[in-house]
Amino acid sequence: MKRKSTLRQHAETFGSILAGGVIIAIAIQIFLVPNQLVTGGISGIAIIINHFTGWPVGVLFFAINAVMFAIALKPLGWVFILTAFVGIVTTSVLVDVLALFEFVLTENLLIVAASSGALIGAGIALIFRVGSSTGGIDIASRLIMRKRPDLTLGHLILIFDGAIIIAGAVVFRQVDLALYAIVSVYILKRVVDAILYRKKEETECSK
Repeated sequence: MKRKSTLRQHAETFGSILAGGVIIAIAIQIFLVPNQLVTGGISGIAIIINHFTGWPVGVLFFAINAVMFAIALKPLGWVFILTAFVGIVTTSVLVDVLALFEFVLTENLLIVAASSGALIGAGIALIFRVGSSTGGIDIASRLIMRKRPDLTLGHLILIFDGAIIIAGAVVFRQVDLALYAIVSVYILKRVVDAILYRKKEETECSK
């Protein structure tokens, strides 16, 4: 019985990570990439590099995260890195698969910002709630916190995302893109908090 329970727990964990990776990939390729909306994170860096090189966003997303994983392997451990790796591979592959269809759902930046923020927020929440990571900025922030425990994860991610959003606005020479990116990130954070705190409250109530 214990073995079945453990297998079920692992299945639910990886299922949640895969689902989160799929949702994030859809948001990146259908909303962010076609509209050159840089909302921070590794996806934002990948979109900027793609603009200059033409290299696939999914490949760039995976390559940058792979470097992060190599650096974080020892301090964060195999289990944490392995679960995060599953989500990153899922996102990377699906982003480039969706790119083959060259599908643009909308060019309305307000809809793009709101939809991408809600979807990515839901994807991140699914991954975070099983103790895993979306890689990239999250991992970099965790590593910095080991050296600077006085800093919080939220503050570090905010600093990184802010810098990437500003870089995107400069690269694409559109200040309005940065403003819409801020809207997207705000919605993202609200969705993550809503899902994670609701899950926490439900768990506490069931005890």
